[in-house]
Amino acid sequence: MPRIKALDGFVSYSVIVTGLGGDGLPGVVTLSVFDAAEQAKVSSKLAADWAREMSPFFSLEKLGEESGRIACQAEADQTSSRT
Repeated sequence: MPRIKALDGFVSYSVIVTGLGGDGLPGVVTLSVFDAAEQAKVSSKLAADWAREMSPFFSLEKLGEESGRIACQAEADQTSSRT
């Protein structure tokens, strides 16, 4: 995440753990948001490079990649408290 966060146009980055697959390993989906599509493409290449660097430690399988414009987004009020 630190490498992606340092890129130009960075807005946000999320990792979603989707549950255990048939192999007993967790599925993971990442979501990167950038100001422009070109910046997101740089992020995708950086993530692929990182995955290759980490291959001695764990196995990742890229199942796909999607891009598009954010059509709707909401954020929590900064003044509200979470419990």
